Amino acid sequence: MPEISPFSHAFQMWSHVFMHHVMTDLSRSARQWGISMPQLSTLFYLRWQEHCGVSDIGESLGVTSAAASQMIDRMVALGLLERSEDPLDRRAKHIVLTNKGIELVNQVVQARQQWFEEVRLLLDPPQQAHIVAALGMLVDAIQSADKPGWSALASKCASPSVRNTKLKETTD
Repeated sequence: MPEISPFSHAFQMWSHVFMHHVMTDLSRSARQWGISMPQLSTLFYLRWQEHCGVSDIGESLGVTSAAASQMIDRMVALGLLERSEDPLDRRAKHIVLTNKGIELVNQVVQARQQWFEEVRLLLDPPQQAHIVAALGMLVDAIQSADKPGWSALASKCASPSVRNTKLKETTD
């Protein structure tokens, strides 16, 4: 087995801690709201897409349109999604988040932001500035990589306000 670089080791350690926290938080939220992880994933998918069709959701989850449609029906019944006809094609359906769906997504995002703030407070301002710079370099490198899907993923996962905002050095 080849020796792992210090970068890879540090990145693996961070990924493990981060993913463990995120998955635990997502699972807790899904249980609290009485929904499955694929349903929660659908809510987040729609947060970024604003609206889309049944087949788009199926593709994002790796399931058939029929399976996605059944899941969407359950989510409509729970008041998390709204399904409407596409005005240009009556056979197609638009799926959007309801206020209740938006509330759930916002609660999960707010809990993650709270954790980020707790982690930030463990570090002094110069350490925070180094991490902001390092993460910025990492995102830039991924966005500029010539790998299918990498740059789209990095830019899609940040809201426009995050993508277009320069981070200021924290002095708290």
